[in-house]
Amino acid sequence: MSTWQGVKNLFLKATEHNYLLMLIISNFHYNKLMANTNPLFFPLRDAYVPLHNAIVAAYNAWKAAGSSQKTNTLTVNQLLGLSKTKLDIWEPAIMVVYVKTSPEYPTFFPQGRKTYTEGSIESRISAFGALDINLEGIVPLATTKGQVHTYWQDVTDARQLQQQNMQNSTAVEAARIAGMTQMWVNLSTMNAQLPNDGDTVASFYDVEAITHHEQLIFTGTLLPSQIKEVLKHKFDPATDHLVLINPFDTPIDCYFTNGLTDQKEPGSQYVHMPPHTQQLVSMPQLNYADDRRHLYMANISTTVEAQWEVDMQ
Repeated sequence: MSTWQGVKNLFLKATEHNYLLMLIISNFHYNKLMANTNPLFFPLRDAYVPLHNAIVAAYNAWKAAGSSQKTNTLTVNQLLGLSKTKLDIWEPAIMVVYVKTSPEYPTFFPQGRKTYTEGSIESRISAFGALDINLEGIVPLATTKGQVHTYWQDVTDARQLQQQNMQNSTAVEAARIAGMTQMWVNLSTMNAQLPNDGDTVASFYDVEAITHHEQLIFTGTLLPSQIKEVLKHKFDPATDHLVLINPFDTPIDCYFTNGLTDQKEPGSQYVHMPPHTQQLVSMPQLNYADDRRHLYMANISTTVEAQWEVDMQ
């Protein structure tokens, strides 16, 4: 039996995956409560103010985390994707000093390259950290040591940023649920207090934003190896963000083009979306420009269907 629409929290539904709308309607409700002089609503104001403050703080932290990623900063997944190219340089350099049959060689490659190219993100990062340590003090490999250390530091920093973004996303979602739940309680309480004065009750809520907000959430499916344009939009590169969500087991690439091609253009940035991940992405990360407004999704798998979601923030 489906839930009756009349008892569903309309604020939670409207702001699902839409943190910008959450902030807009929360600001409106907060300002109306703060300007109110009717003691009848003071308890509702006192209940909502700390939750609104939590929404603002969580949203700002989440947005700042996405904005802090510069154009030339690669994600941990992109950096690990470069590991084969790096190893193609480092392994031959090491073999000049320690041939493959030497007892020292397994110190650097205990399982060949598998230690660096397979396994969890943490295990792979740890393997490069161990390689960095094992190269310490070997004069003929000083250059290689420096390159390994820089790469390991970059991927470690990227992983920390990725984890921080995940924590920020969890925090803003918790703040959204708490705030929108209290807003629903406030609405129910006001209706009970003023059952014949709907206009006064409605004045505390941004009805227009809640009921007529523009489409900000886009979803779809990709067949194996399929590339699809998912939206065309003019963004503000300085402030706009996208939330990219991949709920399935198939990795996806996301990028902007000029609309004349569905392929990544030379020099263009793209975001790789691993399975079961959510990423807050700034326009510079995707190399957005006014002449590149067409957003494409590419299913990396040749055999498995993919699903995607893009939320405009």
